[in-house]
Amino acid sequence: MLVIPFADRDLLILAYILYFTSTAAVNELYWYILFLMHNPDVVARMRKEIQENVGSKKSVTMADQVKLPYCRAVMYEVLRISATFIITATRTLSEDIEVKGFTLPKDAWLMPVLGTINLDPAIFPEPEKFKPERFLNENGELAGYEKVYASFSLGPRDCLAKNLGKMEMFLFLTTLVQNYDIENEAGKPLPSLDGTAIGFRLAIPYEVCLKKRS
Repeated sequence: MLVIPFADRDLLILAYILYFTSTAAVNELYWYILFLMHNPDVVARMRKEIQENVGSKKSVTMADQVKLPYCRAVMYEVLRISATFIITATRTLSEDIEVKGFTLPKDAWLMPVLGTINLDPAIFPEPEKFKPERFLNENGELAGYEKVYASFSLGPRDCLAKNLGKMEMFLFLTTLVQNYDIENEAGKPLPSLDGTAIGFRLAIPYEVCLKKRS
């Protein structure tokens, strides 16, 4: 029987992956609410699209997503601008490689900085601005969302649950907007959009008022 030793390094990498992937998914929902608080005009446009294509009483389902391109564009724009994944799981080089005059040796650990891709002005003009319409074409159809490819890591070992995650994000986002008014606490400034980084980008803790719509 072949026995493959499980070293401290393997344990470290496994713990890193489990911690970062589960926490980042929940954290993304915090970013959704935060950006909706800062952009009431976006919320109004989302709600109008939902009411016209689904209604206010019927629950939104995945079958409705083709009728809600703007809502999906908002989802991808928050996913892009929040840049939750700053670095991905560690990779090990199988051979020496040259990168811009520097030699990276075989067996070196490589930690790609993914957060820079979604904020690259060559890919997304004015990346610092929250513009869901960047993911809509001239006919109002969803387009260009595939450019947010770094949000779930890269390569054959990217996030296994990315499709499930996008489904949950879409349903969370549309159901929230359909059923609740999203407001900042009266008399307080809007929460910061700066975030904080500990390997992935966290939203700074904040308070929000959710009022059930009649």
